[in-house]
Amino acid sequence: MKTLDLQDCECGSISADRDILDVEAARTVALDLVTPLVGTELVSLGGALNRVAAKDLHAPAAMPFFNNSAMDGYAVSTFKLSGNGPWKLLLTETVAAGTQPSETIAELIVNQTVRIFTGAPVPPGFDAVIAQENCRLENGSLSFDFKPESGANIRHAGSETGRGALLLAKGSRIRSHHIGLLAANGYGAINVRSLPKVAVFSTGDELIEPGEKAKPGQIYDCNKPMLLALFTEFGIQAVDLGALPDDRRATQELLERCRDDFDLIVSTGSASVGERDFLKEAFLASGGFVKNWKVAIKPGKPVMFGKLNNAVFTALPGNPFASFVGFHLFVKPQVLKLCGEMDQRVRTQAAIANFSWRRKPGRAEYFPVRVCQGRASELPKLERLGNSVSATLFPLAFADGLGRVGPDCNVVEPGDHLLWQPFCK
Repeated sequence: MKTLDLQDCECGSISADRDILDVEAARTVALDLVTPLVGTELVSLGGALNRVAAKDLHAPAAMPFFNNSAMDGYAVSTFKLSGNGPWKLLLTETVAAGTQPSETIAELIVNQTVRIFTGAPVPPGFDAVIAQENCRLENGSLSFDFKPESGANIRHAGSETGRGALLLAKGSRIRSHHIGLLAANGYGAINVRSLPKVAVFSTGDELIEPGEKAKPGQIYDCNKPMLLALFTEFGIQAVDLGALPDDRRATQELLERCRDDFDLIVSTGSASVGERDFLKEAFLASGGFVKNWKVAIKPGKPVMFGKLNNAVFTALPGNPFASFVGFHLFVKPQVLKLCGEMDQRVRTQAAIANFSWRRKPGRAEYFPVRVCQGRASELPKLERLGNSVSATLFPLAFADGLGRVGPDCNVVEPGDHLLWQPFCK
């Protein structure tokens, strides 16, 4: 059984072409072009999901705010329970969540108990709560057979977080659980980083908009809707610049019109060196600067990175799956950095192949995978979906993520170790 070196999945000898970059070097180039945005805005907590925190957020007070019951039951004073039991106490009051016990409860008398519900404040002088299923209530009196420990079933004030505890670090993307935590600590609005201005366009004489009637030789533009949706997942409403024909002048005119309006521009198609690929030429003519345009990756060798005035420009391949892969490897880290997110890593996990595959080495390759086996205590076993082509998105419909092998790999056998990028569910 051949085991793939996890450290070789994105590096190694790749090509005699001196201009081509391995994936990790290409990602570095893509990120070096990006300067994080400095603007911030105050948004309501309800509008903060998927935004990036502009500053550290701390607990304004200790949590919980007061001693409260962890369950429905009866509050007792353990220090007034004498003898070995059983005990019988007089039920004098009921305290529910959101209410306050009467002031006279503090004047404890022997053989007194209080009915209490989950989340209700524990009256002063009471130091334990007995679960209701462990008691017997008869004629206004409570009977129980064992003495609880002091503090039992009580959430004490300040026991969860202290005042000033860090709730959310600057540069963190705000998730649903952060929203809950901040709400619990009284935040109604927070400062977040400004969203980048992003634009997307596609190129190709053959492209028509979905919903139109296709003529012979025409295909539907799937890349642009896909990229717009991928940006939406970040909470970014990217601007749709349309689909351009394979025309140098039209491409240059568009780039000149929009070069001062956006922080990031992403295109698909025409980034290669074919006779109908005018993007690079038009980009340079409009004042753009090309940093690199070839990556040792399959699918998607033609990926161009550059700057157009202050806008970062990334040109992805026209083949749909190659465009999808290029977004996750290069554009996503760029977006994270633009938004001020501290962690821009492409997160991967270890897995085991459950398929056989022979391939031509030379470039790192990414492919759709589906988890097919594996217990919770084991590494997931992955099934490779589809063929080694970059023109179809169909295998992604059934995929759980992207698998990958390094440039030197020529064969994969069942049991070999792989790296993969799970899709977020």
